[in-house]
Order: sequence, then structure tokens, then C-alpha cells
Amino acid sequence: MPETYTGTEGTTALADGMTILDGTEDRRTGWLGLNKTRDYIATKVAALRSYVDDKFAALNLSWGAITGKPTLFPSRSDMVTRTVGGNVETALNDTYALAQSKIGTTGGTISGSLYLPNASPATSGYTVCYLNTDGRVSRGASSERYKKYISTIDPAALGDVWPDLHRFQMRQGDHEWKYGYIAERLAESDDLRAFVVYDAEGRPDSIDFIALLMVQNAQLAQRVTNLEGGA
Repeated sequence: MPETYTGTEGTTALADGMTILDGTEDRRTGWLGLNKTRDYIATKVAALRSYVDDKFAALNLSWGAITGKPTLFPSRSDMVTRTVGGNVETALNDTYALAQSKIGTTGGTISGSLYLPNASPATSGYTVCYLNTDGRVSRGASSERYKKYISTIDPAALGDVWPDLHRFQMRQGDHEWKYGYIAERLAESDDLRAFVVYDAEGRPDSIDFIALLMVQNAQLAQRVTNLEGGA
């Protein structure tokens, strides 16, 4: 640097104990200054490494103190002295399959059939369960909190809500004779079409039997009242 240089560069290094150049040194021995700088850096890094190693060596973290750790593991008998392709692989696959089959508390999708062989009997506070055409399971909602445009209606105004009763067998099942209504036949009637449930492609798929039975019951009650009243 020029002999007239009066800057403050190097004061931080000097305060930290590092030898600095003052500009009067023989420029031909500049390599000495570079080597001193490297020695200083290496000394500081070694001290830092030793400090970090000592801190990590002093850590004593128990398994119970770890949060967010997995809760599903292959059994010890499957893991001891096993090789890949043996029980270890089987256990890991089983664990993965188990994890994939779990439904989270935020919801999930079941692509296969749902079986509940140990479901508890409904004893109190129960309601009807519905399956939407998109697969969602919903509970029945009769409260006015969920409805709008509520008004009374004359049951007779709903027309002919008495479809033909049919006998049939299910394509899959025990091939026993069943009795009931056919969704496609209801869809052909202007009075009954409102009770048909359609699938995602717009095809008649099922019947809202509860709504249909309520309307039929209301019409029957109206006819009984008219008969008893002499109308």
C-alpha cells in the first residue's frame, strides 16, 4: 500500500489479536503475511470445530424427549438378523400398506368396500346416514337451520306418486327375489322424477325413498281424513 495510506482496514483483525501489515514491510516478503493470515484462519477454525464437537458430545437426548417421531415400526423379530428380500422387506411393505390404509382426521378416500362388522347399535341421538353420488357420507338434516324457502304444500298437488311395484333379482348377490321400485321408471314420470337420485353421469341410480314415503304417507293421511269426514 502507499506510504501515505491512512485508512482503518485491519483494525478489527488487530483488535482480535491478528498481526497486520503497516505498509513498511518489504514487498518481496509478502508471502509471509499471507501465510500468517492462513495460520490465523486455521487456528480460529480449529478452535471453533473443537468447541462444536465438545457441545455435541455433551448432548444426552433420550428417545422419549424426541417429538414428532414415527409411531409405527416393524416388530423386533422381523428386524433382527434379516436380509433384504426377507422379513425386513415384508415388514416394511406391511408398515407402508398400513400407513396408506389409514384415514386422517381431516378426511380421506376409500377406493374399496367399507366393512364395519363390529359397529355399535344406534341407541340414542342417531340419524339417517346418506351416501352422496360423489361418494361423500352425510348425516340426515331435518332442522330448518339447513333449509330455505320453507312452505306447506297440499299432498294431492304432488300428483300420482304411486309407481308400479316390481319384482327383480340383483345382478350381483344371492339371486333371491326382491321387491321394490325401479329408478328409471320413476324418471319417466313427471310426478315421480323429483324422487330419483342420479349418478355423476346423469343416469338414474337410486330413489330418495324417505322423501317418497313421506309424500305417500301424507296423501294416504289426507285420503283417510276425507273419507272419515265424508268428503
